Amino acid sequence: MLKSNLSSRPFYNERLVTLALALVAVIGAALTYFNYREIQQSSGVRAEYQAKIDSNEQKRAQVMAEANGIKSRIDPQAFKQLGFATHEANALIDQRTFSWTVLLGVLERTLPMDVRLVSISPKFEKGNTKVVLAAIAKHHGDIETFINALYGANGMFYSVYSSAEQHNDDGTFNFNVDAYYLAPPPVTKRSGGRGTE
Repeated sequence: MLKSNLSSRPFYNERLVTLALALVAVIGAALTYFNYREIQQSSGVRAEYQAKIDSNEQKRAQVMAEANGIKSRIDPQAFKQLGFATHEANALIDQRTFSWTVLLGVLERTLPMDVRLVSISPKFEKGNTKVVLAAIAKHHGDIETFINALYGANGMFYSVYSSAEQHNDDGTFNFNVDAYYLAPPPVTKRSGGRGTE
């Protein structure tokens, strides 16, 4: 076979060129195979995530259907009555835990000499205890003295204010004091007897 080479500096080492081309082909094939594997793996992961999404959507639809079924079976009037009953039960619990002895003891220590209590009305509002005190004072300054004494009662009263003041013909003052009351926690008594051995 006759070979002609028209270059000015002929290169006769064809094996090196063939080897280089074969190396490029092998690298190309390896890269193609690597890309194919990556695409296959990402497709598998995508399909797995899609299956999870579809499963979650089915569960969500099932839960929504069950919730709608339960909601349709609930009687709104009965639900409202249950709310009122719960509110009444909580109010009774608050009243049961309310200690008149502690409140009267605090009021006895804070009441000025020239102020006389006429009535005490506790009201239980959303977990808070509001106390309305109706009183009579000999002097107008005694009202402010009483309010300051309540504020100084170890932080047991807050938002204390006077309302419905009325001057009487005999020179005394009728007034109401509204205050929020924080009862101290109950003291648990320890048994004094000996334990069983």
